[in-house]
Amino acid sequence: MKSSPHKWLLPVFALGLFLQLAWHGLLLAQTAGTGEFLKDIDFRIIYTAGQIAREGDWNAIYDLERQRQTQEQITGRPLKLADVLPFNHPPTLLPLQWLLALTRYPMAYLLWAGISAFVSLLNGWLVWRLARGADWPGMPAALLAAQSFLFYPLWVSINKGQDTLFALIGLTVLLLGLQAGRERLSGLGLALLTLRPQFALPLAVPFLFRQRRIWWWFVGMAALLVGYSVLMVGWKGVTDFLHLLTLTSSGETVLIHHADMYNLKGLLLRLLPQMSIETASGISWAAFALVLACLCAWWARAERVGFQHISLAVTLSLFASPHLHYHDVSFLLIPTLGLLLTLTESNRLTPWQAAFLLLGESLYLAVIHLTPFHKAGVYLLMLGLAVLCVFLIKKDKGQAAHNLNEALERR
Repeated sequence: MKSSPHKWLLPVFALGLFLQLAWHGLLLAQTAGTGEFLKDIDFRIIYTAGQIAREGDWNAIYDLERQRQTQEQITGRPLKLADVLPFNHPPTLLPLQWLLALTRYPMAYLLWAGISAFVSLLNGWLVWRLARGADWPGMPAALLAAQSFLFYPLWVSINKGQDTLFALIGLTVLLLGLQAGRERLSGLGLALLTLRPQFALPLAVPFLFRQRRIWWWFVGMAALLVGYSVLMVGWKGVTDFLHLLTLTSSGETVLIHHADMYNLKGLLLRLLPQMSIETASGISWAAFALVLACLCAWWARAERVGFQHISLAVTLSLFASPHLHYHDVSFLLIPTLGLLLTLTESNRLTPWQAAFLLLGESLYLAVIHLTPFHKAGVYLLMLGLAVLCVFLIKKDKGQAAHNLNEALERR
């Protein structure tokens, strides 16, 4: 009698999960245990805003000089403006950051890492619901969820103390809403994504041209978040925020490292070192507008917006985004999930194969991140995902045309 292939697939998958969990735990312990290094990671921006708010000046969180003074207190050394890690995120999480600032910096980092890990766990549960909603058996659905929780770039984000997961979970909610046909849920997911406005716009605007109710739910919920944010930081905070966005998108006045980004702008600056940041930013914004226009056209021509459309939108938006460091490579989890679910729905892959592919992608990203080719490796993955999305969209369109012809012939 032949043994089921799942009998050896499960221990192999479990080993892969264990190795990732051990690696993430070691990196987190190493970061938390090195005091000086801890003060120079991205968490410094999260704590900076919380500290300024704790001092009662909620409307000053985007004041660069105030951020510099606060970061001098955190690092214990003098800082120039060019040494400041700027807090340039929407203030959605500011009450949580205020609570963190009630504790000392090292403890606040551990609390933030724990909260982020919980959000990743919640995201994994939502992925499990997605898989079960696509009629996956329980075991591969659970493995897909576990691997989503341990996806390598997500834990780089957690290790750096970033807030990426709070935006990424919005995209998972969007997929759930599309799967269930619930426009309100999809709109909520897009509204949560406003923590990264450069990703929310190219994902939301195309819904003006197809499934418009999702757009209006997004507008309503995003307006609530904007109103809540304005109440917290006031008009001074809003104007400082817009000024800071302009400053950080087109120059090195503060510590941004444009040439280290994983987007079109970073690629241009590395390939053409003589190019100015302003020129690269201008080209990047033009590409961003072109991507938005193309996505609107694809949405308008689609019979329905499927996972493959969302996967393409996320992948192209990442590449054309004006700001993309490695922690935001975490968003590649969404196009991968969308494609895997699409491929299993069309019986091109089994759920077990799909779960293994996500494991393979996570390990691939972990390995190349340790090599000099890590940026090229990410671009290659983006290209592969985009090509597969276009193929599936065209295949779906061709199948719809074939079905229409058959229906007409039967008449």
